[in-house]
Amino acid sequence: MIDQNASESWLDTCGWLISFQRSVSEAIRPVNGSVPSLYWMLKPAAERPKQFCMGSRDFDPQQVGFRVVAGEASTCKKGETLFSATAPDGSAIHGNSVLGHSLEGTPGPGKPGVIGRMLSEEERYDLIEYLKTL
Repeated sequence: MIDQNASESWLDTCGWLISFQRSVSEAIRPVNGSVPSLYWMLKPAAERPKQFCMGSRDFDPQQVGFRVVAGEASTCKKGETLFSATAPDGSAIHGNSVLGHSLEGTPGPGKPGVIGRMLSEEERYDLIEYLKTL
C-alpha cells in the first residue's frame, strides 16, 4: 500500500506528472469515454478493450468504472449500449480511439500518447486506491 505521506514522491518515481492542483478526473479521464474504467486507463493503450457495454448501473469500485474482463466478448444486456472503437469491418471509428494517455514506456519523440512507464498490477491498484482518497 502507498504511504499517503510519501505519495508525492511515490508518484514522482512512477514518472507521473499529475498536478495535485487538478482534479483526479481531469488529470486522467479519457475525453471521449472510450476506456471503461480507471484500471483500463492505467494500462498500455494496446491492452485496452476495444469494445465494452455501457449503460449498466453496476459500478466496479475496484476498477473504478464499468466492469470489463480482458478478452471477454461484449454481450450487452437490455438497456446497455455497445461502445466500439472499431467498425464491423475492423476499421477505426473516428473519435472512438482507445489510444493516448498510455503508460508503456518513457515519453519522448516518436512515442505519441505515451505519458509514463508501464505499471505493475500491484502499482496500478495501489495508485487507484490512492486516487480514491483525493
